[in-house]
Amino acid sequence: MAEYKKLGISVAGTSRRSNSESISLDLSRLSNIENLPAANNIYLCAGINSFSACELDPVNTKRVNIDANLLIADYYLRKKSHIFFLSSTAVFGSKKEAPNEDEEASPNTLYGECKLAAELGLINLSQQYAGKLSIIRLTKVLSKQSELIQKWLTQAANQEPIQAFKDLYIAPLSLNYLVHRLLKITEACQIGTFHLSGEKLISYYELGQLLFKEWGSDAIVMPVEQSGTKGVIVQPQCNILSMNQTIEGLGIVQQSIQNFVKDMH
Repeated sequence: MAEYKKLGISVAGTSRRSNSESISLDLSRLSNIENLPAANNIYLCAGINSFSACELDPVNTKRVNIDANLLIADYYLRKKSHIFFLSSTAVFGSKKEAPNEDEEASPNTLYGECKLAAELGLINLSQQYAGKLSIIRLTKVLSKQSELIQKWLTQAANQEPIQAFKDLYIAPLSLNYLVHRLLKITEACQIGTFHLSGEKLISYYELGQLLFKEWGSDAIVMPVEQSGTKGVIVQPQCNILSMNQTIEGLGIVQQSIQNFVKDMH
């Protein structure tokens, strides 16, 4: 929304928070869809994203992550809007190799199952209405406002050691990278499935070291194992994506670690 406003493009957003200036919309209690404003492009990016939160409340998770998204998409596809759905590596479950855009999905978590169900439901709707649909699967997206980064920064400010997993890997994307590539996909008006991914996997421990070095901090980053951390569910997951078709069709390349760290400054 902020980037669209900078470009002078009319944009509106929704929020379930009562103190927000955005349009009031709660996906768990969806109503009055017809009151939503007309728009050329619709971005479906809200949902229950925590794996553990999904497992704890599967009924509400499916209501929010599948049903609500499909109801909104149905409403806007009837109006000939272009739907952009932000999906996840979770649809590929525990696949170790970076899957291509057309590779068969095989989720192993409720979150991944919901993302895949939403993808398939959206494809059916777009075919039904001969509508425009773009599915964009993402690796882990981080910004300085992300909960994990804020936790690390608070610990550093309090001169506490930062514990980061040495056996849990991600191919991180910056919020800045995501926003600008999403706008490029929008401008291209291409339909289909696209991947946005960091170029290589690094551990959270390595990530912490790189970020605090970039920030000029002498914070101590300690390596720990997720398998020995209380309250952490060890669930093998696909954390990196191939972007072959996205690169070929749009010229969008993977984000390098160096570029990611620079964006996080």
